[in-house]
Amino acid sequence: MAIDLDSALYANEHIVPSIYEAAAVPDCWDRAVELVTDFVDCTQGFVSMSYLTSRRAEVVASSGFPDEMIERWEERYGVNEWVMLAAGNEPGLVIHAADTVSVDQMLATPMGQDMLAPLGIRDGVGIKMSDSPHFVGALSTYAVDPIPAHALDRLRFLAPHLARGLAVYQRASMQAARAGALAAGIDALATGVALLTDDARVLYANPAAERIFDARDGVSMRDERLALARPEATRDLARAIEQVRTPDPAQPRRGLFRIARRSALRAYHAMVSPAVPALLDAPVGSTVLLWLTDPESDPVPDERTIATLLDLTPSEARVVAAIASGLSVREHAERAGIKEGTARWTLKRALAKTGARTQADLVRIVLQSIPSPPF
Repeated sequence: MAIDLDSALYANEHIVPSIYEAAAVPDCWDRAVELVTDFVDCTQGFVSMSYLTSRRAEVVASSGFPDEMIERWEERYGVNEWVMLAAGNEPGLVIHAADTVSVDQMLATPMGQDMLAPLGIRDGVGIKMSDSPHFVGALSTYAVDPIPAHALDRLRFLAPHLARGLAVYQRASMQAARAGALAAGIDALATGVALLTDDARVLYANPAAERIFDARDGVSMRDERLALARPEATRDLARAIEQVRTPDPAQPRRGLFRIARRSALRAYHAMVSPAVPALLDAPVGSTVLLWLTDPESDPVPDERTIATLLDLTPSEARVVAAIASGLSVREHAERAGIKEGTARWTLKRALAKTGARTQADLVRIVLQSIPSPPF
């Protein structure tokens, strides 16, 4: 590999930093690809991820290609013969199209006819940036004129940085996906969940927790901090956090307590547990999770949920929801406007489908079919 000193200095000063910046800030990939494409004397380029098992592909960033062409590449050409060829190569290997196939052969492929020929492209160079057996991460650049040897050397010079940059980006993307999935799951819980610092500052609260705070019935938020109406609840919270921080090996790593309400309603049930490392980029050493349940709330899932989880018909789910909510078969029949005999026959079918022997057994199955906090 022979790269002149001026080119090396330029790359180290401008292009290499842009690659690592893009690894940390994905929006910067477009600028990095633009710089690399220009540096190797090409007019178009893109960084792509092709997943071999699912036959799915995505373009991380591009330069010089119209958006509609990039979308077509993702839909039609993301796992093509060139990608499969690259899958067998070592990371960092630069593949020059002119050394592999003729211009006519390249342009005769579906991708060549669809994406390269319309832009006058007659040469290309690519580099595999990943070492995973499950996907191919690659930089592909294209030019109207033949790509000179010094441009290939420049790309080889950048190869280790491109490979490391993509690896960092991939790890960060997977971490963000895990955190997003976890946050979405917590947001969907009927249980209130709040992320607290040790001094009770609220960093995050799911919708269920926000509803509890907004009710201001013994617990609320004030100036972004958890506010407990009664001193004993404040002491209990501090004790629960301390229990999580200095756990007894013989006891579960959690702190349980009650939060009395100003109203006559039953107290909230509360639990403090260690923070989840992937949750919202939380500093685990100084944060905890507060779980809140309202014993006055209806724990019975809606009819659609019951039908889906227990594989029941809509009519079966309605009678099951009614029984789980405390209604008798007769009361359900009256409210639904059906005969009591019909309701009993429908309930009998639901019992058979769920494997329940009694109505009490059926209620237990329903209540256990929805997620609950680890109290």
